[in-house]
Amino acid sequence: MARNDERRAALADAALRVLAREGTRGLTHRAVDAEAGVPTGTASNYFRNRPALIAAVADRITVRLSPEQATLDELSARPPSRELFAAYLRDIVRRLTLHRDLALALFELRLEAGRRAEIAEVIGRWLRAGFEADVAFNEQAGLPGGRAEIALFHYALDGLLLDRLTTSIDPDTSTDDVMQALVDGLLPDAPAAGTRPRVEAYVVRDGSVLVFTHRPTTGSEGSGLQIPGGTLHDGEEPADAVVREVHEETGLAVEVVAPLGTATRDGRELHRFHVRPIGPVPQAWDHDEKGDGDAVRWTFNLFWLPIPVARHALDFGMGEPLDRLA
Repeated sequence: MARNDERRAALADAALRVLAREGTRGLTHRAVDAEAGVPTGTASNYFRNRPALIAAVADRITVRLSPEQATLDELSARPPSRELFAAYLRDIVRRLTLHRDLALALFELRLEAGRRAEIAEVIGRWLRAGFEADVAFNEQAGLPGGRAEIALFHYALDGLLLDRLTTSIDPDTSTDDVMQALVDGLLPDAPAAGTRPRVEAYVVRDGSVLVFTHRPTTGSEGSGLQIPGGTLHDGEEPADAVVREVHEETGLAVEVVAPLGTATRDGRELHRFHVRPIGPVPQAWDHDEKGDGDAVRWTFNLFWLPIPVARHALDFGMGEPLDRLA
């Protein structure tokens, strides 16, 4: 299986090179075989038709454009702010301009999607999943701006990258300066999501607490070990928010047993609750959280951990309140 995965990745990389160099007209299974230096018919064995080949290329772009772990660690250690948002933005553009062939291949895919309905379906699903992951990341990181602002930045960066990678209207301008101007112009003055209170749910059953890891559906790395939680909606009470968040992230119906107090994390008020499930629950399961429409934002991998184990295993200081439940 590992060897097959390596061959699939190598073929997708070859397809990316062909796509960036020759455009969609040059992207054929035979051209991929020649680029990869493999026998004719190899690409067809892995990708049975053109939409499958296009989907593999799109997924490979996601993997290769994933941020370096050292960069993520450095940025995630900083408090949420407009400046941090701008830093994430600069890293995205840096990766796209550094890997010019990937960015050009991405534009070629967008153009192909405009001509062929079957490709539009593949690329549209991939793009929307990536957008939902960006919206979810921005919210979970407590960064300023909501769904509308993230959409505006997608539109703006598409145009900026097209300008930088092809023929620029003003090649002497600094890309960093342009991005800072976009942040200044498009982000609200006060962080929208970054200042709203959050809730966290300690779902307890038979001496164990419900925990999860989760990942976006676009191929990037998942998170550490966490518990359900999220941001309050406008006018929402914390106890109502925690029930809603648990249902959205796990699919479970729960009821509040007791509040576990409030705390402050990264400048945001945090409400913690002991809750219990209503009815039978599985020992382990996966749950998809969806955004607007049917696009999946996150896949949650859920399971139960004994409270003493979870106390030390949970990330972000989430284990501390478990002392009150042991």
